[in-house]
Amino acid sequence: MRVYPIPANGTRTVQITIDQLLTVSGDDYALRLPMSFSSSIQNFALSVRSSQKVTATRGLPNVQSNGKNLTFSAKNYVAKDWLAFSIPRKISD
Repeated sequence: MRVYPIPANGTRTVQITIDQLLTVSGDDYALRLPMSFSSSIQNFALSVRSSQKVTATRGLPNVQSNGKNLTFSAKNYVAKDWLAFSIPRKISD
């Protein structure tokens, strides 16, 4: 992705929102995000919000979670693969 114009000594913030149907994987729903970029991302932040407990299952070291909200941030993040998450299909109390 290229973002133009960028003023001299300036920055641009890009927000990508993905809305997709979840696939079923055993007792959970699975969310997979393709994350393959040719260069590192200077400031990367990701937030996953759910009405159920969400768990990162692939591609995110040191993820922060309070159950229904998952966050991850990194500087100079290299994204070369899928990020994956699971959410229980059964509604918990």
